Amino acid sequence: MVSLLAVLTFATIGAAPSIPEIEAAHHATELRSHPVLKVHLDLDFGGKPRIHGTLYARTDGGRTRIETDDGRVIVFDGKTAHLKTTGATDAKVLGGARLDALTWSYFLLAPFKLSDSGAQYDRTNGALPFLTVPMETAKLTFGERIGDAPDDWYVVYANPENHRVEGLAYIVTFGPKTKESAEMDR
Repeated sequence: MVSLLAVLTFATIGAAPSIPEIEAAHHATELRSHPVLKVHLDLDFGGKPRIHGTLYARTDGGRTRIETDDGRVIVFDGKTAHLKTTGATDAKVLGGARLDALTWSYFLLAPFKLSDSGAQYDRTNGALPFLTVPMETAKLTFGERIGDAPDDWYVVYANPENHRVEGLAYIVTFGPKTKESAEMDR
């Protein structure tokens, strides 16, 4: 019995927490018992205000709605993003609506999305610094034709002591970027 324990302990050294450990730490069963999650979002991105308002997300990740403090409403109906504004809208705002509708709810629900169909969670990504502290990470990638940009990938920073996701890093290949140029930006 001792040798089996030693083998199991050895196999988990150098690995990020497992998906069941992360889901348990984030109370996934309780979250999934509710159809919708509602949060107030104050998001600055790249040093500029991006979204300030209320985000509603189905806990299954299928639909989102963002009501911004400046009167915009962004809705993702499961296939298409829609934007309603109180005034003139430029192409950049319209183009960012889908990104906003999908990205911020994904980050919010990330601890519950690791086992989604098409998601590939590799616990042995290695130790990387998180806020200057080395932490074992996992790499989250996606199968072909999964999501808007299946070449995107995430680094999942999960605390090895409490198994909670502390942060995510990702590359963006949506739009004109290639996977190679996006990976150089990290």
